[in-house]
Amino acid sequence: FFLTVNGLTLSAVGLIAKEASQTPLAAVGVVAVAVASVVLCVAWKRLVRSYAQLNAGKFAVIDCLEDRLPAALFRGEWTALSRGENAKVYKPFTATEQGVCITFILIHALTALFAAAWLVLSLT
Repeated sequence: FFLTVNGLTLSAVGLIAKEASQTPLAAVGVVAVAVASVVLCVAWKRLVRSYAQLNAGKFAVIDCLEDRLPAALFRGEWTALSRGENAKVYKPFTATEQGVCITFILIHALTALFAAAWLVLSLT
């Protein structure tokens, strides 16, 4: 969902920017879409972090349950993965997802800055 929306907003910015050379109002549109996209990406990043926290809570509960069971399969898996402390053995996908969010935040923020600068320069 978030990748699709970001792709659409970047496409929209491209279409609006094509008109920006003819009217300053188009630059305002670029800034508005870019700022809205940054807000969306921040929400996306928070959602990814929330899912990571939710999973951590679920595995804490599983660990407690495994203390009472004859086998501790999830704990064994976590041990085999170096408890997440060695990125060569296991790197959580959450880090990658948050990196994508940050990349889009930077793209949209730079787009807003450049469009705002163009708007200021075109009005002077």
